[in-house]
Amino acid sequence: MAMPQVHIVAYCGDLGYGVARGAGDAVADAGLGIISRIGCRISGRQDRGIRTTADRLGRARLALLFYLFFEQP
Repeated sequence: MAMPQVHIVAYCGDLGYGVARGAGDAVADAGLGIISRIGCRISGRQDRGIRTTADRLGRARLALLFYLFFEQP
């Protein structure tokens, strides 16, 4: 799952957006990842983790579903 984050800067450069835009996307991705992990940790403590795991898996499935609706370069 980390492979897209590694190549996002070069990919944005290849698409013509520029590497600065790719670097901004990489920073935003890292920041949102930190927020997500903190939120998962807090909610996991409240409900013993089973519901949190099911919720996160459902959200991951939903995120993967969105790939169907975006145009391939």
